[in-house]
Amino acid sequence: MWCRASYDLRSIRRATVRSFQRWWRPWRTERGFEGLKFHELRHTQATQLLANGVDVKTVQNRLGHSDASLTLNWYAHAVPENDKKAADLVGNLFASKPVEPRIIEVRSA
Repeated sequence: MWCRASYDLRSIRRATVRSFQRWWRPWRTERGFEGLKFHELRHTQATQLLANGVDVKTVQNRLGHSDASLTLNWYAHAVPENDKKAADLVGNLFASKPVEPRIIEVRSA
């Protein structure tokens, strides 16, 4: 009985994959993405979300990763522009003139 159930699950998975492929192939061709693998969209999504400032925890949840470090280790390296943004931000923080403290005169009675 276990073998039969296992076989049925494999059949369902194969049918689902075939169904998906019947939809995916025409969809990508009609939109000019011939040869694009569906899994590549996952990588694109993660990279674009991180590059555009979405927090790591949100990206982790969308991808189903068990830990945010997995998401960072896999995708953060793909965004070298972020280093430039970080350098510019730090430069701007230290380049601006400090605000002069407001001096309050205290009068004695």
